[in-house]
Amino acid sequence: MIDVQADHCPLELQLDRHQARHGAGPELFQLGSSWEASQLLENSSGILGWLAGAHPGEEVVEYPLVETGLPLGVTSLSCARSAAARHGFRQAVESYGRLATDRDQPELTERWFGAHLSWASAYAVDGDETGTQEVLQEFRQQVRRYRPAKAAAWEERAAELLAHARKVREEM
Repeated sequence: MIDVQADHCPLELQLDRHQARHGAGPELFQLGSSWEASQLLENSSGILGWLAGAHPGEEVVEYPLVETGLPLGVTSLSCARSAAARHGFRQAVESYGRLATDRDQPELTERWFGAHLSWASAYAVDGDETGTQEVLQEFRQQVRRYRPAKAAAWEERAAELLAHARKVREEM
């Protein structure tokens, strides 16, 4: 639930509150409670999305969005919460993209590409080939734009990860 008083708190305090709640997600996952971890991280993701909307352009919100999006994707995949997994990975892709390009942090470009592949894999595990191909198309455009010399290596990595995701799908 979003605190309606949050508008009156400094952004940093709101993020500290979020971090305190968020920390339990990975712990729950490690203890084998992936469903609960996924739900907690999904709630955190919603709060962060709201904070990002309430504070547009604030770089300080982007890092928690990534830090929540990636674990949300992983934990949600592990307990077959496909929509939550795709949301988490998409959130990570969008935030990494803003950090790498808009915020001039090119050192995050490789992580941005990796998040794309996780997002595409989530679609592949679901058997959604259209979604997989849409994410791959965006991924390839970004690789050609920001790391053209590494396009072949990234293409190879994508093929390996997607083959694994499709194998997981077959074993389900």
